[in-house]
Amino acid sequence: MKEIKVIFPKRIFIETEKKEIKISKSRKKKINKTQAQINKIKLIKLTKETYARIGSFRGTAKELNLNRKTVKKYISITNIEEESKFTRCNYSVLDSYYNEIFDLYDKGKKITKIKEYLNAKYKDLKIKYTTLSSFIRKYRKGTNKTGTDKIAFKKIYLNRGKLIKHVLNWKVKLNSDEKIYIEKIMKKHFILTELKNFYELFRTTLTEIKSSKLINILDTNYKNKTINSFIKNLKTDYDAVVNSAKYIYNNGRTEGNVGKLKKIKHDMYGRGGIELLKKKVIFQSFF
Repeated sequence: MKEIKVIFPKRIFIETEKKEIKISKSRKKKINKTQAQINKIKLIKLTKETYARIGSFRGTAKELNLNRKTVKKYISITNIEEESKFTRCNYSVLDSYYNEIFDLYDKGKKITKIKEYLNAKYKDLKIKYTTLSSFIRKYRKGTNKTGTDKIAFKKIYLNRGKLIKHVLNWKVKLNSDEKIYIEKIMKKHFILTELKNFYELFRTTLTEIKSSKLINILDTNYKNKTINSFIKNLKTDYDAVVNSAKYIYNNGRTEGNVGKLKKIKHDMYGRGGIELLKKKVIFQSFF
């Protein structure tokens, strides 16, 4: 089957399948404040009010039972909403670009394209693919909204081994799609049909024991180089090949005995001597 291996790779490309899939719309989740942040905002406001009333860091710290450095830090805060966020909270650099990211994502844009777009538009951002991917994945979980249609492309391949087995009429499990693919390939490449027909003819000639048919096959000159090469090898032992289709006898019994002897040899390797081997061979001949 060298000819088939030359023509076809191990995985034969059949076609590109278009498939419409429904993707979930991203949930436009409003990022709410955590309870810890709400408590912190209240404390910052209370600290500012107390400082305005007392007028000293020491007095404010003593009344609220806080560290003077903390009091000083809270009083210097100008944007309470932003600066009250905890650094280890689930906030992301991309939160402020949330709507822009998911507008693009819902239109079917790939994460790579969104990343390139954001990095080009906001030069100081410099986000990585993994950061953007995890951000999108985080807010897409658990959405129940109906999605938009998107076309996915899937490449379909066929295993070359299955094609070879089909041509040689060997047993091979094929599903309905693989049968259709093989039929398409056979129609496209006439050489495969020619090989299949020849092997079927050669096989039936041997099994039906028709020596005259076999002689005709051996004497015919074919256009296909693979078939001619196969016949040339058979002609080197012409009489034996013709006799195989002339008589019902074969070397199956001999090969069977050889198989038994090899089994004994493997079982006894390094475990027994000549006498034991002789007894096992004689004993095996009765079965």
